[in-house]
Amino acid sequence: MAEQFPGAVLDLLEAAGDRPVFEHGDRAVPGHQLLALVRRVTNGLRARGVRPGDGVALLLGVTPEAFAAVLAAHTVGARVVGVRPGLTDAQREHLLADTAVRVTDRPDGTGGGALALDDLLAAEDDG
Repeated sequence: MAEQFPGAVLDLLEAAGDRPVFEHGDRAVPGHQLLALVRRVTNGLRARGVRPGDGVALLLGVTPEAFAAVLAAHTVGARVVGVRPGLTDAQREHLLADTAVRVTDRPDGTGGGALALDDLLAAEDDG
C-alpha cells in the first residue's frame, strides 16, 4: 500500500533538495525550503493546541507559504477546510461552523480569533 497523504509529498520535498518545487511569480522555492516552511507551520499549529481531528479552516491565497500551511494542517492530522474568497456570508459561516482554528494570510482575516499565517511561520524549524 502506498504511503498516506501527506507523507509521500513530504518525502518528495525532502528528496527534491535544492531543486525548485514551487514557482510563484519570479520566486522559485526549492524542496528543502518548502519542507522547512511545512515544519514551521506544523510546529506553530501544534504549539497552539491543534490536534488530530480538529477542524482547521484555511483562508489562504496561492503562495508557497499557503501550500506549506495546507500540508502542515494535514500533517498534524486536522480536518482541513479550504475557504475560498467570494463566498456569501452564509456560505462562509456554514463552512467555518465546525472548525476550531482558522488560519489566514489575509490582512483583514485575523478577526474572530484567526491565526495569522505569518505567526505560524515564525515557529521554530526543528529540522
